[in-house]
Amino acid sequence: MEKLLSKKNVRLSLYFFMPVFFASFAIGLGLTIIEAMDRLLPYGAALQRQEVEYLRWYAKTATLGGSAIAVAAGLIIAFALNRPLKRLEGALQNIASGGAEELDIGATNEFASLSKSFNTAVAAIKQSLLTAKTSASDEAVQGLERMERLAVLGGISAVIAHEIKNPLASIKGLTQLMAEKAESGSDAKKYTSVMLEEIDRLDKVADNLLYL
Repeated sequence: MEKLLSKKNVRLSLYFFMPVFFASFAIGLGLTIIEAMDRLLPYGAALQRQEVEYLRWYAKTATLGGSAIAVAAGLIIAFALNRPLKRLEGALQNIASGGAEELDIGATNEFASLSKSFNTAVAAIKQSLLTAKTSASDEAVQGLERMERLAVLGGISAVIAHEIKNPLASIKGLTQLMAEKAESGSDAKKYTSVMLEEIDRLDKVADNLLYL
């Protein structure tokens, strides 16, 4: 609310001070001319007093007319300045809310240069947003591809684990049977013991594959 009031006060000040400035200039110029005429009045005999009076009246009339014209000119200039400023304000608000619309002031003076600079900045913002969106999109695609690869790998691992565990169970059973029949301290007993240890190790590896 305070920002809106501040912006409104700026526009009102523009409409007030521009006419006052031009009117003050016109009145000041007119009063200077009238004062000069008053200084010439004592010398009216030599400088044709009637003509001096006429010039004095003309200066007063010109001052009033010039003041009116100055007020009108001030209002016109204030309007001409206010319109592009309002557009600039709207464009800045658009960017603040996440937009990126270009500014079209429609002027051929300094405001046109400002508009060009503003649009250059907007173009840079658009490019940055596009780059960010593209990067985010690429990262999302890469993430999906990674998940798909992991899912496929997990499925393959499960198949491999089952294919390993099934024959391992049979091999382990036969090895245990051979170990029971082998004489204590014999080479067969020692070899079957090593085989059972390796079978258990492979079985754990297969279990790990199942939980990838």
